[in-house]
Formats: sequence, structure tokens, C-alpha cells
Amino acid sequence: MESQVLEYIIKQKTEGALLAKKIALVVGYILLFLILRIVILNLSPAVLHIPFFLLNAAFCTVVVFVTWRFVCPEHEITLSGGEMNITTIYGKSIRHRILSCPVNSLIEFGLYDDGAYEKLCNMSLKKNFICVSSLSAPTIYYAIVDIGKDRSVIYFEADERAIKYLKQQNSAAARAGNIK
Repeated sequence: MESQVLEYIIKQKTEGALLAKKIALVVGYILLFLILRIVILNLSPAVLHIPFFLLNAAFCTVVVFVTWRFVCPEHEITLSGGEMNITTIYGKSIRHRILSCPVNSLIEFGLYDDGAYEKLCNMSLKKNFICVSSLSAPTIYYAIVDIGKDRSVIYFEADERAIKYLKQQNSAAARAGNIK
């Protein structure tokens, strides 16, 4: 029997707090440029204004290039060989694995609805891993997992193939009547 590999990327939608972060960063970039420009005009001799202006523009460009990639990360979920791996991708180049666990170690998983919300609020969870495009996405699922001695929850979006894979690997953890 061949090992099935499911891999998909969840891109965050620009809304709410993410939109506020982007606006704040753009305003910060403009203020940085203007403040440096005012300092250069006041402290440098007139002959050096143009070279310092070019250095200012180059410095601000580097700051934007280095920091903007961390504003809107993507989440990659890979299901293969009985493992669930979640990786955060910054700027389509920097990868950071945030979680790797066996699917059969999931305590429970199911569709995130009002009943799940109440249940998760009453549990003492150490960490929340949020890997969704938007908090209003229609197919948000949750999975409760023990990481070391701490119980954590993963919020993720999944399609039918991924849910089928999770149910196949760990049917005991599937929340009955809740999974589409």
C-alpha cells in the first residue's frame, strides 16, 4: 500500500488585525524615511544632502525588504506517513516548523463550532496554534494534542481529503457527528 501525502498551503486574508499591522507598518516606513530625511537636512552640510538622501532611501528599502515578509505568513500543513506537520512560511522563502506530531496522538479533532468553542474554553490549554486564512472561514477544524506534558489545540482549515486521512489514521479521535 502506497503512503498517501497531502500537502496544502493556507494563505491569510488581509482583514482585521492583519490589515491594522500592514497599515501601521506602512505608516512606520514613511515616518522612518521622513525622520531620517529631516535629521539629514539639519545635521549635514548642503553638499552632502544628495548622497545622504540616497543612503536614506537605500536604508529604508532594506528595512522594508527585511520586515515586510513577516507581516503575512502562510501555513503549510502536510499529512503523510501518519504524521501531521505544520510549517509557517514567511515571505515565500523562510520556513519555520511549528508543530510535528503523529496523527494517532490527536486526542480529538472535529469541526470548530459552538459546541467545540464551549468545550475548548473549559479546557486548560497551554498553546493555541492558529493556521487559518480567516477566523470567519467556513471550514475551520480543531485538533487537541498533547505536546510533552502540555495539552494544546490546533486550529486549521482542511478539505475532504485531509479529514478523510485524519479519520483513517485516527478514527477514535474524530468527534462524532461533527465532521463534514
